[in-house]
Amino acid sequence: MRRSKKFILLIAVIIMLSCSLTGCFNYRDINKVIFATTVICDTNENNDIILYYECMVPFRSSGDSSEKGKREIYKGVGSSVLQAAKDINSATSYEVNFSQCRSYIFSEKLARKGIQQYIDALNREQQFTIRPYVLVFLGDVNDLIKKVNGDEENIGTYVNELVNKTKYSPSAVATTINQYLSERYMDYDSTVMGALSIKQDGDTPRLLLNKAGVFRRDALIDILDEMDTISYKALNNDINTGVIQVNHPLNKEHKITLQIIESKTDSNINYNDGITLEKNMWIKCNIGEVEGKLAIDDEVLKQIEKNCEEELSTGIERTYNKYKKKKIDIFNINKNIRSNFKEKNTSVNPIVNTKLKVNLKMKIIGSGTIEKSY
Repeated sequence: MRRSKKFILLIAVIIMLSCSLTGCFNYRDINKVIFATTVICDTNENNDIILYYECMVPFRSSGDSSEKGKREIYKGVGSSVLQAAKDINSATSYEVNFSQCRSYIFSEKLARKGIQQYIDALNREQQFTIRPYVLVFLGDVNDLIKKVNGDEENIGTYVNELVNKTKYSPSAVATTINQYLSERYMDYDSTVMGALSIKQDGDTPRLLLNKAGVFRRDALIDILDEMDTISYKALNNDINTGVIQVNHPLNKEHKITLQIIESKTDSNINYNDGITLEKNMWIKCNIGEVEGKLAIDDEVLKQIEKNCEEELSTGIERTYNKYKKKKIDIFNINKNIRSNFKEKNTSVNPIVNTKLKVNLKMKIIGSGTIEKSY
C-alpha cells in the first residue's frame, strides 16, 4: 500500500514537471514583433485616408541590445482604413502589434471632415484595442511627428503620460475610445475629446493639453478654449484637483493662484415653470501663489473667496449660454431629462429651453494659506 502511494506521488511529480517544461501555446518571438505606441489619422486634398503608426522596433543587429528599441514612423495611404493599414503592413518585415498602443490622434483637418470611418474601423477590427485615449491635434501632423520633443522617446508614451498627469486638471479632458463609442451608441447630442496643441518652450516645441474638441455625428464642430473647458468640466461634475486663477483683490493686473483640494457638485433638473438645471458646487482650496504684495487676514480671504465665486460663476454661465445659443448640448441635459423625466415629452434639443442656475461656494483652507506676501 505504501509502495503504491509512493508510485502515485512519483507519477504526479513527473506530470507536473513535464507541464512546467513545455513551451507556451502560440508563442511569438518578441524580436519579431513591431509594437505601435500611437496611431495618427489624417487626410489629404484627395480625401485619401492616411495612417501613421509610431512604432518601437527592437534592435536586431549583433552590435545592439534588443532590450531597447528604436522609433520608426510608418505611413499608409488608401481609400479605406483597411487599405491604408495594408499599405503599412506591406512595408514592414514583421507584424505590427497594437497591445501597447496608447492613443489614437486625429488631425484637425480630418476631424472637421468627419472621423466616422476611422471610429468604425477602430471598433470593428480586432487588431485595435479600445483602451487608448482619443485626441484631436490642432495643427499640422507633420509638426507633431517631426518636431515635438517630450520626456519620453516616443509620442505614444509621452501623450499617455501627459494625459494621465493632467486629466484631473480643470482645463484638461481625457476620453478613451471606449468612452467615445459608449456616448455615441447612447445617442448623446455631442461628445468632447481632449485637444493637443504645440507650445514653444524656449527653442523646444512641446505638447500642451488644455483645450477640447466638440464632436457631433463624428465631426468636429467647435473648440473649447481653456476657460470653456473648465466650465464644461464643472457642469459635468468633473473637477477634482488642479489650479484656478482669480484676480488680486487689490490689483486687477495681478493674479492669485488657488490649489484645489476638494470639490463636490450636486445637480438637479426641475420641470416647474420650464426646465431649470441647478448646479450646487462646493470647492475647497488653498492659496498656492500670489503676484505682488498682499497681507492675508479673514477679511481678505473672504474677498478672495467672493471674487473667485463671481468669476467662476460668470465664466460657467458664459460658456453655458454660448453653447445654448449654438444649440450644442455638451452638458448632457437631454440624457438627464430622459433619465429622470421619462413621462415628459421633451423637445429634440432641450438645452434651448433650459435655464442654468449656479450656486458656487468657495472655501480657502489648509496650510497653503499665508499671512503676508511681499
